[in-house]
Amino acid sequence: MSTESKVGLFVLVGLVLLGWTIFLLGDVSLQRHYSMFVYFDDVSGLPNKAVVKLNGVEVGKVKEITLEGTKAKVELSIQQGVKIYKHAKFRIASTSIIGSKYLAIEQGDSDELLNGSP
Repeated sequence: MSTESKVGLFVLVGLVLLGWTIFLLGDVSLQRHYSMFVYFDDVSGLPNKAVVKLNGVEVGKVKEITLEGTKAKVELSIQQGVKIYKHAKFRIASTSIIGSKYLAIEQGDSDELLNGSP
């Protein structure tokens, strides 16, 4: 194998590894998601990209938090296929006393789906 071929192979492997690292560390997901909006009086330090859990199971992430009038508007990115019912309760929770914050959803009535759920 010539020197040029070895250098070319080395560069190719390096580019593949760089792409794989960006994929793993970046905010890239192959799953389909849908958006949902929730309004709070106080988001209590909830960060962007915080985890969203439904009955303790991770089902999405916080996409963006903005101020709309006097309310905090939280945009959620929920995994396709996860159904959230009409009277679901949304609250900000913590993993421990000094742990990170996440958005917890407790399911409501199974009779009616919330608008935006598939």
